[in-house]
Amino acid sequence: MPRTPPSCLDWALAALGRRGHSVKELAGKLKEKGYPGKEIAETINRLEDLGYLNDLSFATARIRTRASASKWGEKRIRQELMQKGVASDVVEKALDIWVEEEQPESWEENAAALLQKKFKPLEKPDSDDIDARKQYEKDKAKRLNFLLRRGFGMAEALNAFNSVGSS
Repeated sequence: MPRTPPSCLDWALAALGRRGHSVKELAGKLKEKGYPGKEIAETINRLEDLGYLNDLSFATARIRTRASASKWGEKRIRQELMQKGVASDVVEKALDIWVEEEQPESWEENAAALLQKKFKPLEKPDSDDIDARKQYEKDKAKRLNFLLRRGFGMAEALNAFNSVGSS
């Protein structure tokens, strides 16, 4: 006996059971599965009414994961949430909620911890040794660029480097 495909609501609930999704992200997945637009809109509305789909909750949970476990910076977290279709005002509110509830380490402390984990401390060279000085600047740039790619601001990266990046 052939299996009947799951309803739009059933598929959405299964997807939400695996991990959280933004409204836009889930709607896109439902569209890819071939469900009609009207059914997708009804499903999204129903899930929002039931409290199973909420961009603010999704963003807050994603921020918690990315800042604590992945040690991402605020800029990269914000960019990821925007790519997933979360509105900028919701992202800002989620960041405020996360900071208020979690009382996290500062972004600079996250950056410093990441530097310590990834790199050995640098030895400052003698001012007379030009080659060593060039190598030091190259290694410093490598560390700063690593932090910038992780979403930390330049000031945060420099402060983290200055606190742990050199001895």
